[in-house]
Amino acid sequence: LDASDFFFGAINKASYSHYLGRLRLTPRWKSEFVKQSRDLFTQQGRTTLMELFSVLGDIQVLRSSALQVGMEYVVYNDFDADENDVNSITAALQFSNESSFKGYRITALVGLVVSRKNFVEAEVRTETQSLIAIYAGL
Repeated sequence: LDASDFFFGAINKASYSHYLGRLRLTPRWKSEFVKQSRDLFTQQGRTTLMELFSVLGDIQVLRSSALQVGMEYVVYNDFDADENDVNSITAALQFSNESSFKGYRITALVGLVVSRKNFVEAEVRTETQSLIAIYAGL
């Protein structure tokens, strides 16, 4: 690194949980600002700002099962290259179940994620993901 190279980053975030009966809602905000003289892979400097707004909701469905939903909106601005700017919105749904089996605590997750990304210099892209995960712990 040169003596003139620098990195400055700032992360701000806030969240608050609020209960509406059995439903817990958690609105969240996160901001990431990065300014650096060069990044890891190139000799070019970069200045970026990402703003993330989201809301999560979860409710106990049965004694050991829960349903979780979430929505997230992201605005990413690259101040050095406008073609890298992206807006995206994502919605997710997940069902979780916890149980005991032969001394282990088993957690099973099943979910679906739908995301729509709007690039400044490229076509809008819609992506879907599904997940099934099983964790075992003591």
